Amino acid sequence: MANQHIHMKGIVISTVAAGAFLAVPNVTDAALGDQTLRLGMDHPEVKELQEALRKKGYFTHHTSTGYFGEITRQALMKFQRDHKIQQTGVAGPLTLAALLGTSDKQVSVNETTQAAPKSAPSPAPSQAAAPVQLTQLLRVGSSGQAVTELQNQLRAAGVFNQEATGYFGEVTKKAVEQFQNNNNLTVDGIVGPQTWSRLSGVKSEERAVQQVSNSNTSPNPTATPPAAAPQPTQPEPLIKIGTSGQAVTQLQNNLASAGHFNRSATGYFGTVTEEAIRSFQREQGLTANGLYTVETAAQLTLVLNTKSGSANEEAPAQKKVDAFNMIADAAEYVGVPYIWGGTTPAGFDCSGFLMYVFNKQDVKLPRTVAEMWNKGSDASELRVGDLVFFETYTTGPSHAGIYIGNNNFIHSGSSTGVTVSNLHTKYWSDRYLGAKRMF
Repeated sequence: MANQHIHMKGIVISTVAAGAFLAVPNVTDAALGDQTLRLGMDHPEVKELQEALRKKGYFTHHTSTGYFGEITRQALMKFQRDHKIQQTGVAGPLTLAALLGTSDKQVSVNETTQAAPKSAPSPAPSQAAAPVQLTQLLRVGSSGQAVTELQNQLRAAGVFNQEATGYFGEVTKKAVEQFQNNNNLTVDGIVGPQTWSRLSGVKSEERAVQQVSNSNTSPNPTATPPAAAPQPTQPEPLIKIGTSGQAVTQLQNNLASAGHFNRSATGYFGTVTEEAIRSFQREQGLTANGLYTVETAAQLTLVLNTKSGSANEEAPAQKKVDAFNMIADAAEYVGVPYIWGGTTPAGFDCSGFLMYVFNKQDVKLPRTVAEMWNKGSDASELRVGDLVFFETYTTGPSHAGIYIGNNNFIHSGSSTGVTVSNLHTKYWSDRYLGAKRMF
């Protein structure tokens, strides 16, 4: 949700031996460089990006619109090519630093939020104790391994009570703010060097306590090694490698349409499909792990929807809601239990979950599924963010979820809690009523 990000002006970044340190900003406002910008975003920072590209001769559209369309993407890729930056068409830290004239000595933040490299070099032995997150600024909208590690450390600190998802959404932001408040840090929900440093201290204290506990309880302290630090978890893919069927065929066709699967669809998810996904993820600035996650599915659908329109259209075409960020927010709550009447992350019922997610985009939904069905406009062709409706325990619409692309939808089921399901499974296809557009 671009309009819900916290943007900071006046961030000063300098490099020293231990990593990057940022002066605490005291002005809150939108400023180019505060977040990664990509295709489909509609935000004032995009307008600033277009103006910066125009000054350097790359953006030649007659007006700066504030919408990141294909014209902006092509202009950005030309700039990246000329400045020997990986041509992703995504404006991340390295691209923005080059565009704004910031020297390499002033910015040491990795471009991992923009595009993952094909292979990361192994750290030198002397660097092993310096975690990568000390050079990474994380905020709402960030994703990847660093966010997974952040969530694991927040859980160790007792402020994050879910499994790591690898996506920095509102739940993670609230956990960060709680940790910052508990540790007398500036409460801004943004993870910079001070917050990382304090988190690392908590982790070290936790290991020390565990070692003392082991030495006090074990007859032979040397026989009980210290507890290993929890390994970061990968996000759960929607379709796993080794799967075959219609869903895989559709995925391969979609990847082909996006220019990343250069053969006929086979219906089998093997290493070729995995590499095609990884290629797409690199291009879009996502974590390039080859996993077909909720985030990847939403971005793929967004790209296909953009391609199906006019490539020369730089206006948002009545774009009111950032569907990609809405889906990413929804994915934050996968695993939250079902509670009848629940409308908060402590537990959701079906309509309560939909209301909560849409409300984050300032879209107000009615309380019941039947009322949502009556309010929405018919959606003959499914798009990401549409509501899909089902007839389950009673006649008429009684259950609904949010369409996330590739025939998948996210919903709160009475027996599963918040989960991702496929429209083509027999249970749901037999009960499917149709789709409605709410924005």
